[in-house]
Amino acid sequence: MFFASYPAVSRCASVWFVIISTLTEYLPNLNLDFLVYDGTKLFSISTMAMAIPDFQKIMLPLLQYASDEQEHSLREAIEALADEFKLSNEERKELLPSGQQAIFDNRVGWAKTYLKKAGLLEAPKRGFLKITERGAKVLNQAPLVINLEFLEQFPEYVQFKNAKKSSHSSNSIVDEFGDFSEFLF
Repeated sequence: MFFASYPAVSRCASVWFVIISTLTEYLPNLNLDFLVYDGTKLFSISTMAMAIPDFQKIMLPLLQYASDEQEHSLREAIEALADEFKLSNEERKELLPSGQQAIFDNRVGWAKTYLKKAGLLEAPKRGFLKITERGAKVLNQAPLVINLEFLEQFPEYVQFKNAKKSSHSSNSIVDEFGDFSEFLF
């Protein structure tokens, strides 16, 4: 909570608006309450703007959701996490540019994929997830964040990341498709 005292709120209101707008633009999940006192009244300005979180911000809540060691459908996880992030119906339905999938659903799917590659989640069957023993140990350490940098400590993730890099490292069409020079001329 921030508190500011000014002789006239009207003179500083536009300044506060710029500060709040800037903070919420660069830190979209930041909820701030500002109290502004004009000498006679106390005004509260709240920033409740919530953007759809990226897949890395979803990783820890997804692992926490699975912490009961039960099998969960991905759909159940998506709905529970959308509630946790307080996403509006519009945000839940907002589609990727392809128009084929909801952005939030896609990001939960990527969070699941990366946690699975690190051995923190498993997929007991298609469309389901379950925490692994390693995932439970990670949660017992009470991490503040789980992101790609955090996952670097797990060899399976590093191997996945390196394999992904090497498959994209072809420098020429010849490397990717073979040498077709014998068919020319």
